[in-house]
Amino acid sequence: MKYFVVLTLLFLISCGNPNKGVETNAKLSDLKFELDSVKIGNKIFSIDSISRIDFEKLDATKFDRDEERNLLKDSAGVKRIGDSLFFKISNGRTATLVNTKGENYGSYLYLGKLNDIGQYLIQGSFDEWSSNYLISEVTGDTTEMCGLPVVSPDRKLLISGNADLIAGFSINGFDLFEIENKSLRKAGRRELSDWGPEEIKWVNENEILAKIRIRLTGETKGALEETKFIELKLK
Repeated sequence: MKYFVVLTLLFLISCGNPNKGVETNAKLSDLKFELDSVKIGNKIFSIDSISRIDFEKLDATKFDRDEERNLLKDSAGVKRIGDSLFFKISNGRTATLVNTKGENYGSYLYLGKLNDIGQYLIQGSFDEWSSNYLISEVTGDTTEMCGLPVVSPDRKLLISGNADLIAGFSINGFDLFEIENKSLRKAGRRELSDWGPEEIKWVNENEILAKIRIRLTGETKGALEETKFIELKLK
């Protein structure tokens, strides 16, 4: 969707952060659901188990939540005046996000710019949920996604993921986008029921590592979720 002057972003989707799960010694093959592949749009990823050590070898994509510092760094393209964020778009246009109060409460936090793909990143917080948005500095197009964006090393794919197995306020699953000339095209959304991605890291253009939460069934000493680590490879 395109917003060139004022952007009003109210979606009934959130990316909440329910209680963290516990890590157990259970093998993925012991779980009571299929976990050998996942399809997102037209992309199929095979899935294998990895260790926490394998996962932690790679650095994660991090975003600074200090808006004042982010605005100072990107002052040429973004500024805040009171409750409004202003984004410089090509050809002299401006995109605007305005905090709102009361029944339609919404608050926007500027998290930084993805320079390699020309996108501003914003997190919106609402009554009981939150979501993430990218605004193109070239077109002003706004893209909503369930989690924080993670761009592949070849800058051809962008994936976001979110785990919300217990609270159920948000999308539990993946959003996948294709990147071409710094424009995003949604390749697909895959909602999941028994597991969800909590953190994602690209290894290369065809391989992803993910920290996931898995729904537990039966009596497991009071634990509702467990944490595991997987590798996803494009087939």
